[in-house]
Amino acid sequence: MSSLLLDGWSFTAGTAEWTTVFPDGCRDLVVCQPRGAAPFIFATELDDIPRRVAVEPGDRFIGFRLRPGVGVKGNLSRLAPRDSAEEVDWAVLQDVLIECPQVRDALTALKHAASTSEAARRAGVSTRTLQRLVVTGTGRAPSWWRRLARVRRSAALLAATGATQAELADAAIDAGFSDQAHMTREFRRWLGVTPGQVRRGVPFADVLQAKGYQ
Repeated sequence: MSSLLLDGWSFTAGTAEWTTVFPDGCRDLVVCQPRGAAPFIFATELDDIPRRVAVEPGDRFIGFRLRPGVGVKGNLSRLAPRDSAEEVDWAVLQDVLIECPQVRDALTALKHAASTSEAARRAGVSTRTLQRLVVTGTGRAPSWWRRLARVRRSAALLAATGATQAELADAAIDAGFSDQAHMTREFRRWLGVTPGQVRRGVPFADVLQAKGYQ
């Protein structure tokens, strides 16, 4: 697997439906083939809040989830397969991707840092340099990345363990939230659900554990 690729996925809609896409810190290269039409390719942007996407029966999607910080350049339309989404060539798609090692290192340092200054020390750069690298390279502030990683880690843990109501307060503190109310606000803001809903196993709990920035 390429160092630029975090995961691959595919989906074929069986019925007309809505699906929810959650913020995961990743951009995806997606080859979409509507039923009875030619395939086309597009790159997603970073999501700040849950996004609802409508699909029709027979719509086919093949996606390549890029590692956090990997960017997309150039014209994608020329890379679309001619007849079928399955014909997409990952080796060809890599030609439109770009990654800055310094941005990659900054995002790695931010994952578990309690502050931007702590992340800068881990990355071996000044706080101002880290801020500039991250904003220029991703379009998002360091605090955006720290908050996203924290809420995704917490959601994945709650979905996997099914913590009791009494344990949510402890889980909030362990994850670095100031208290349970703070954790609830962050879950609502990023995921559109409460920690309790994730704990009880909402229908998309498995999606919250998908690979992403955490």
